[in-house]
Amino acid sequence: MPANESLRLKITGEGRGGWKPIVGGLDHVVAGQRDVAVRVRSVPTNRTLRIRVVGPDGSGVEGVRCYASPTAAPPDRKLTTDREGRLLLANLPAVEVSVGIRVDLGSTAAQRWAPPDPQWKKIVPDGREIVFAFREANFIRGRLRFPDGRHTRGGVVSAWRGKSDCVGSCVAAEDGSFALPIARDEQQPVRLEAAAVRLSDHKPLTARAEGVLPGTDGVELRLQGR
Repeated sequence: MPANESLRLKITGEGRGGWKPIVGGLDHVVAGQRDVAVRVRSVPTNRTLRIRVVGPDGSGVEGVRCYASPTAAPPDRKLTTDREGRLLLANLPAVEVSVGIRVDLGSTAAQRWAPPDPQWKKIVPDGREIVFAFREANFIRGRLRFPDGRHTRGGVVSAWRGKSDCVGSCVAAEDGSFALPIARDEQQPVRLEAAAVRLSDHKPLTARAEGVLPGTDGVELRLQGR
Protein backbone atom coordinates (compact mmCIF):
# COMPACT_ATOMS: atom_id res chain seq x y z
CA MET A 1 0.00 0.00 0.00
CA PRO A 2 1.43 3.42 -0.96
CA ALA A 3 2.53 5.65 1.92
CA ASN A 4 0.12 8.42 2.94
CA GLU A 5 -2.82 6.75 1.17
CA SER A 6 -6.11 7.50 2.95
CA LEU A 7 -8.40 4.60 3.78
CA ARG A 8 -11.33 3.58 5.98
CA LEU A 9 -10.66 1.30 8.92
CA LYS A 10 -13.43 -1.14 9.89
CA ILE A 11 -13.42 -3.31 13.01
CA THR A 12 -15.67 -6.25 13.88
CA GLY A 13 -15.28 -8.73 16.71
CA GLU A 14 -16.66 -10.04 19.97
CA GLY A 15 -16.90 -8.40 23.36
CA ARG A 16 -16.16 -10.04 26.65
CA GLY A 17 -18.58 -12.24 28.56
CA GLY A 18 -20.17 -14.37 25.87
CA TRP A 19 -20.99 -13.67 22.25
CA LYS A 20 -21.46 -9.91 22.11
CA PRO A 21 -20.69 -8.52 18.66
CA ILE A 22 -18.91 -5.20 18.42
CA VAL A 23 -18.33 -2.93 15.44
CA GLY A 24 -16.42 0.25 14.82
CA GLY A 25 -14.81 2.27 12.11
CA LEU A 26 -12.72 5.32 11.33
CA ASP A 27 -12.45 7.30 8.11
CA HIS A 28 -9.38 9.00 6.66
CA VAL A 29 -6.76 6.75 8.25
CA VAL A 30 -3.38 7.19 6.59
CA ALA A 31 -1.29 4.16 5.65
CA GLY A 32 1.58 3.80 8.09
CA GLN A 33 -0.17 5.78 10.82
CA ARG A 34 0.45 4.50 14.38
CA ASP A 35 -1.53 4.48 17.65
CA VAL A 36 -4.89 4.85 15.90
CA ALA A 37 -7.78 4.95 18.38
CA VAL A 38 -11.07 3.52 17.14
CA ARG A 39 -14.26 3.70 19.17
CA VAL A 40 -16.29 0.49 19.06
CA ARG A 41 -19.87 -0.19 20.09
CA SER A 42 -21.85 -3.30 20.86
CA VAL A 43 -24.75 -4.15 18.59
CA PRO A 44 -28.08 -5.70 19.60
CA THR A 45 -28.68 -9.39 18.88
CA ASN A 46 -32.46 -9.27 18.69
CA ARG A 47 -32.89 -9.31 14.91
CA THR A 48 -34.69 -12.04 12.94
CA LEU A 49 -34.87 -13.35 9.39
CA ARG A 50 -37.36 -15.74 7.85
CA ILE A 51 -36.07 -18.34 5.42
CA ARG A 52 -38.07 -20.32 2.86
CA VAL A 53 -36.68 -23.09 0.68
CA VAL A 54 -38.81 -24.14 -2.28
CA GLY A 55 -38.73 -26.55 -5.20
CA PRO A 56 -39.00 -25.51 -8.86
CA ASP A 57 -42.81 -25.54 -8.53
CA GLY A 58 -42.77 -23.21 -5.52
CA SER A 59 -43.68 -25.88 -2.96
CA GLY A 60 -41.80 -25.94 0.35
CA VAL A 61 -38.81 -28.25 0.89
CA GLU A 62 -38.57 -29.77 4.35
CA GLY A 63 -35.40 -30.61 6.26
CA VAL A 64 -32.91 -28.20 4.65
CA ARG A 65 -30.35 -26.85 7.10
CA CYS A 66 -29.99 -23.08 7.25
CA TYR A 67 -27.36 -20.90 8.89
CA ALA A 68 -26.34 -17.32 9.52
CA SER A 69 -22.82 -16.14 10.23
CA PRO A 70 -22.08 -14.40 12.50
CA THR A 71 -24.96 -15.48 14.72
CA ALA A 72 -25.75 -15.36 18.41
CA ALA A 73 -27.34 -18.81 18.26
CA PRO A 74 -25.42 -21.75 19.78
CA PRO A 75 -23.16 -23.21 17.05
CA ASP A 76 -24.41 -26.76 17.68
CA ARG A 77 -28.07 -25.88 17.20
CA LYS A 78 -29.50 -27.56 14.08
CA LEU A 79 -31.86 -25.31 12.19
CA THR A 80 -33.86 -27.01 9.44
CA THR A 81 -36.91 -26.02 7.41
CA ASP A 82 -40.39 -27.28 8.34
CA ARG A 83 -42.94 -28.97 6.06
CA GLU A 84 -43.64 -25.68 4.32
CA GLY A 85 -39.94 -25.06 3.76
CA ARG A 86 -39.89 -22.27 6.33
CA LEU A 87 -37.54 -21.41 9.17
CA LEU A 88 -37.08 -18.48 11.54
CA LEU A 89 -33.54 -17.37 12.37
CA ALA A 90 -33.54 -15.44 15.65
CA ASN A 91 -30.99 -13.74 17.91
CA LEU A 92 -29.17 -12.27 14.93
CA PRO A 93 -26.92 -9.21 15.29
CA ALA A 94 -27.87 -5.87 13.77
CA VAL A 95 -25.02 -6.07 11.26
CA GLU A 96 -24.61 -7.63 7.82
CA VAL A 97 -24.63 -11.42 8.08
CA SER A 98 -24.15 -14.25 5.60
CA VAL A 99 -27.35 -16.30 5.35
CA GLY A 100 -27.34 -19.60 3.51
CA ILE A 101 -28.40 -23.23 3.25
CA ARG A 102 -26.56 -26.55 3.36
CA VAL A 103 -28.06 -29.18 1.07
CA ASP A 104 -27.65 -32.83 2.10
CA LEU A 105 -26.52 -34.62 -1.08
CA GLY A 106 -28.43 -37.71 0.00
CA SER A 107 -31.73 -35.85 0.32
CA THR A 108 -34.58 -36.30 -2.12
CA ALA A 109 -34.41 -32.65 -3.16
CA ALA A 110 -30.69 -32.84 -3.98
CA GLN A 111 -31.22 -35.95 -6.09
CA ARG A 112 -34.19 -34.52 -8.03
CA TRP A 113 -33.20 -30.91 -8.61
CA ALA A 114 -30.23 -28.64 -9.19
CA PRO A 115 -29.19 -26.60 -6.14
CA PRO A 116 -30.35 -23.00 -5.58
CA ASP A 117 -28.12 -20.30 -7.02
CA PRO A 118 -26.86 -18.64 -4.94
CA GLN A 119 -26.88 -20.81 -1.81
CA TRP A 120 -25.99 -17.87 0.44
CA LYS A 121 -26.71 -14.15 0.58
CA LYS A 122 -25.44 -11.18 2.59
CA ILE A 123 -28.09 -9.12 4.33
CA VAL A 124 -28.78 -7.00 7.42
CA PRO A 125 -31.46 -8.89 9.41
CA ASP A 126 -34.75 -7.00 9.48
CA GLY A 127 -37.43 -9.68 9.69
CA ARG A 128 -37.89 -10.12 5.93
CA GLU A 129 -38.22 -13.52 4.20
CA ILE A 130 -35.33 -14.81 2.09
CA VAL A 131 -36.20 -17.45 -0.54
CA PHE A 132 -33.82 -20.14 -1.85
CA ALA A 133 -35.25 -22.02 -4.84
CA PHE A 134 -34.11 -25.37 -6.24
CA ARG A 135 -34.05 -25.53 -10.07
CA GLU A 136 -35.19 -28.04 -12.67
CA ALA A 137 -32.32 -30.40 -13.47
CA ASN A 138 -30.60 -31.66 -16.60
CA PHE A 139 -28.64 -34.71 -15.45
CA ILE A 140 -25.13 -35.85 -16.30
CA ARG A 141 -25.16 -39.62 -15.83
CA GLY A 142 -22.29 -42.06 -15.58
CA ARG A 143 -20.32 -44.46 -13.43
CA LEU A 144 -17.49 -44.09 -10.94
CA ARG A 145 -14.94 -46.91 -10.83
CA PHE A 146 -11.82 -47.88 -8.90
CA PRO A 147 -8.47 -48.12 -10.76
CA ASP A 148 -8.99 -51.88 -11.30
CA GLY A 149 -12.38 -51.32 -12.90
CA ARG A 150 -14.53 -52.36 -9.96
CA HIS A 151 -17.36 -50.00 -9.16
CA THR A 152 -17.27 -47.94 -6.01
CA ARG A 153 -19.91 -46.42 -3.79
CA GLY A 154 -20.05 -43.35 -1.63
CA GLY A 155 -17.84 -41.26 -3.89
CA VAL A 156 -18.82 -37.63 -4.47
CA VAL A 157 -19.02 -36.26 -8.01
CA SER A 158 -19.13 -32.49 -8.57
CA ALA A 159 -19.45 -30.24 -11.60
CA TRP A 160 -17.34 -27.09 -11.79
CA ARG A 161 -17.15 -24.02 -13.96
CA GLY A 162 -13.92 -22.13 -13.53
CA LYS A 163 -11.77 -22.60 -10.45
CA SER A 164 -14.32 -22.13 -7.69
CA ASP A 165 -17.86 -22.17 -9.14
CA CYS A 166 -19.51 -25.49 -8.23
CA VAL A 167 -22.76 -25.94 -10.18
CA GLY A 168 -23.83 -29.34 -8.82
CA SER A 169 -22.84 -32.37 -6.73
CA CYS A 170 -24.10 -35.88 -6.04
CA VAL A 171 -23.15 -39.13 -4.28
CA ALA A 172 -22.51 -42.27 -6.33
CA ALA A 173 -24.81 -45.24 -5.68
CA GLU A 174 -23.67 -48.70 -4.53
CA ASP A 175 -23.02 -49.81 -8.11
CA GLY A 176 -20.96 -46.67 -8.80
CA SER A 177 -23.63 -45.06 -10.96
CA PHE A 178 -24.33 -41.37 -10.52
CA ALA A 179 -26.87 -38.82 -11.75
CA LEU A 180 -25.49 -35.33 -11.33
CA PRO A 181 -28.19 -32.63 -11.48
CA ILE A 182 -27.24 -29.48 -13.41
CA ALA A 183 -29.71 -26.61 -13.82
CA ARG A 184 -31.51 -26.67 -17.18
CA ASP A 185 -30.34 -23.14 -17.97
CA GLU A 186 -26.71 -24.26 -17.66
CA GLN A 187 -25.71 -24.94 -21.28
CA GLN A 188 -21.92 -24.68 -21.21
CA PRO A 189 -19.52 -27.63 -20.67
CA VAL A 190 -18.42 -28.30 -17.10
CA ARG A 191 -15.49 -30.01 -15.43
CA LEU A 192 -16.30 -33.13 -13.44
CA GLU A 193 -14.31 -33.93 -10.32
CA ALA A 194 -14.81 -37.06 -8.21
CA ALA A 195 -13.35 -38.14 -4.88
CA ALA A 196 -13.61 -41.35 -2.86
CA VAL A 197 -11.69 -43.27 -0.20
CA ARG A 198 -10.61 -46.88 -0.82
CA LEU A 199 -11.84 -48.85 2.19
CA SER A 200 -9.01 -51.40 2.12
CA ASP A 201 -6.29 -48.86 2.88
CA HIS A 202 -8.22 -45.60 3.40
CA LYS A 203 -6.33 -44.09 0.47
CA PRO A 204 -7.93 -41.01 -1.15
CA LEU A 205 -8.69 -41.41 -4.84
CA THR A 206 -9.72 -38.79 -7.38
CA ALA A 207 -10.92 -38.55 -10.97
CA ARG A 208 -11.48 -35.71 -13.41
CA ALA A 209 -13.11 -35.12 -16.78
CA GLU A 210 -13.05 -31.88 -18.78
CA GLY A 211 -15.63 -30.42 -21.12
CA VAL A 212 -18.70 -32.47 -20.21
CA LEU A 213 -22.01 -31.10 -21.48
CA PRO A 214 -25.10 -31.08 -19.22
CA GLY A 215 -27.40 -33.91 -20.29
CA THR A 216 -24.53 -36.25 -21.24
CA ASP A 217 -25.11 -39.94 -20.51
CA GLY A 218 -22.54 -42.71 -20.12
CA VAL A 219 -19.66 -40.77 -18.56
CA GLU A 220 -17.10 -43.08 -16.94
CA LEU A 221 -14.78 -41.73 -14.26
CA ARG A 222 -11.81 -43.93 -13.29
CA LEU A 223 -10.44 -43.10 -9.83
CA GLN A 224 -6.68 -42.85 -9.37
CA GLY A 225 -4.41 -42.37 -6.37
CA ARG A 226 -2.88 -39.01 -5.69
